[in-house]
Amino acid sequence: MTEMLSLFDVAPHPRHRAVGEPPVRVPAPRELARTHDPDTSTAAANKVNVTEQMLQVLAAYADGSELLDEQAYERAGFSAAHHARQRCSDLRRAGLIGRVGRTARTVSGRSAHLCAITTAGRAYLERAA
Repeated sequence: MTEMLSLFDVAPHPRHRAVGEPPVRVPAPRELARTHDPDTSTAAANKVNVTEQMLQVLAAYADGSELLDEQAYERAGFSAAHHARQRCSDLRRAGLIGRVGRTARTVSGRSAHLCAITTAGRAYLERAA
């Protein structure tokens, strides 16, 4: 039996990672609510299966596409209003996806960074399969 790593098994680093940089720690569910949020936010954050949501969003990048966050969420099957909207930020912090240095227009017309899966992201998907 092979040991399955968790998205929480990586070292901490405070900034977003570029493609090819080493992975960093992903926040635990209890860290997803801000400290000044009401207790109900913390309780809700603890009920979210972050690992499953992150895997779904990470899989959206598996074909090597460069995507906007909103495109990744759509490919993963989440609606625009879904609570998974934070997962791309978590994946960037973990070094599993990274900004590619180009931008594109969102549906609302804003400019946003394109991201792609990193080597660490591909390895994580392979281990999770």
